Amino acid sequence: MRNAAETFGLDYANLLEALGELEDAWRDYLEVLSGLVKGEVAVIVDDT
Repeated sequence: MRNAAETFGLDYANLLEALGELEDAWRDYLEVLSGLVKGEVAVIVDDT
């Protein structure tokens, strides 16, 4: 994160705060999703 801030001239503290908010939003999303999904689930990750 520090490298990204330095490379793009961004405020490091703001990036950390945004990352924390994203983590919270993702956790909330997964919590809601886990209540909706019943049965087995396959997760496919494509990093291309």
